[in-house]
Amino acid sequence: MEQCVIQMPSMVRRRLKKLRLATGMFLLLLAMSINVQASTYSETVKFDLKLNKVSLKEVFQTITDQSEFKFIYNNDVVNDKQKVSVNTDGARVEEILNEILPQFNLEYRVVDKQVIVFPMEEKTKSESSADSNAQQQKTITGKVVDEMGATYLA
Repeated sequence: MEQCVIQMPSMVRRRLKKLRLATGMFLLLLAMSINVQASTYSETVKFDLKLNKVSLKEVFQTITDQSEFKFIYNNDVVNDKQKVSVNTDGARVEEILNEILPQFNLEYRVVDKQVIVFPMEEKTKSESSADSNAQQQKTITGKVVDEMGATYLA
């Protein structure tokens, strides 16, 4: 049985290669523009909030009602009933959250138009307390002795 092999002319192969390259570049540019659009959204949306002694849940809901942001958190680890006051004029969501969440040992990440709220990591807690106690320095002195009995001052 004979096999029939059809060979494409080299010009057609070159055009297909260019078409694939152009398609790849288009998809890359499209993905980059979508990413830039999502990151600029959180920079352009500003909030005027006047909330006095309301729950975190109410703050999250107010921001959601005034924007396309959605808040994601686990009720078992984030107590959204804690009371907070917010008074902002033209503040970005990051500025608002940076002001209110640390007092409850909470952090957040903005991913596209979703705000993920989670407990502050132990490392971050100790770093923030280290910053507040930066003026307290201790000097440690001592004597180091090696296995042969030689003494080194520290």
